[in-house]
Amino acid sequence: MLISLPAQFNQFKVSYNCQKNKWSLNKLISYCVQEEERLKQDKTKNAHFASTSKAKGKRKRSEDPKKEAAKGLEQKKQSQESKCFFCNKTGHVKKKCAKYHAWRAKKGMFLTLVCFEVNLASVPSNTWWLDSGATTNISVSMMGCLNYRKPTDSERWIYVGDGKSVEVEAFGHFRLLLCTGFYLDLKDTFVVPSFRRNLISVSYLDKSGYSCSFGNNEFNFSFNSNIVGSGSLLAYDNLYLLDIVTTYNETLNTESHGTKRKIDNTQSGALWHKRLGHISKNRVERLVSNGVLESIDFTNFDVSVKCIKGKHTKAKRLCAYRASDILELIHTDICGPFPTPSWNGQQYLISFIDDY
Repeated sequence: MLISLPAQFNQFKVSYNCQKNKWSLNKLISYCVQEEERLKQDKTKNAHFASTSKAKGKRKRSEDPKKEAAKGLEQKKQSQESKCFFCNKTGHVKKKCAKYHAWRAKKGMFLTLVCFEVNLASVPSNTWWLDSGATTNISVSMMGCLNYRKPTDSERWIYVGDGKSVEVEAFGHFRLLLCTGFYLDLKDTFVVPSFRRNLISVSYLDKSGYSCSFGNNEFNFSFNSNIVGSGSLLAYDNLYLLDIVTTYNETLNTESHGTKRKIDNTQSGALWHKRLGHISKNRVERLVSNGVLESIDFTNFDVSVKCIKGKHTKAKRLCAYRASDILELIHTDICGPFPTPSWNGQQYLISFIDDY
């Protein structure tokens, strides 16, 4: 922190280095404020002294032209002797080093620049916001992700607005269920847990074939001249909030453009059959008769093959028997390797179950 202070604080740095005691962060900040106030006062006195002595004193004669030329050559020589921190050669700096730019191109450039000021406010994690400064879509979690992939080495970091790099956890495919009944697919979305809100890039919508229009504190985006989504401008945030119902977290089987949502009947017998853990039709009818549920429509209630298989008792094997004492019969199974190790680095799981 002391090294980052400007040259006016050189005396302040020397006084710190000459003492044995170390300052805490808060004490250093308070001392810096005091030193800054002292420098302001000295600057005011020096300016007043210069203005009063200018009228009385004589005008200083300009330096010798030869000395000025020699001074300019010396400055040019110093700039030429600047050392590159990448290739360790003199005459150029790192940002102008050809080897550095070639290495960056081979290693993989940071993929995007995302404006970070919009993350200062705390908002619900299931909300999505339009950002014209973002060059890609950002999600703060994997919630609602249809499928994902891990980033490569060149995709692991991105730059934000202040030049800092943040880590990318994954690349996901998110599907948003809009209030208009359409789906919006966000492919190759960056999953960045350090962000505070989900961002939808306006440029991504434009490249995907959507047309965006803004006005009267609202925005709409359409596809093939059909309005598929909308949102509103929030006064306290000055950002556009997308109107969505929820994220769609089922197996991806269709594209999003013009896909209309299939609205389920809330009193459907098949729907309540799934909600109540795949119970039988008789038990659902009993709940209706007891007044627990309202009237149910059983017209679409079909026999589920998965339910029958799940509740079916497996036939006993000829060689199988039940144990009559402890440790007489042990069932063991091994599972792995898992794609992601556990917290202590383990990739396999083995179980031992006593049949007794």
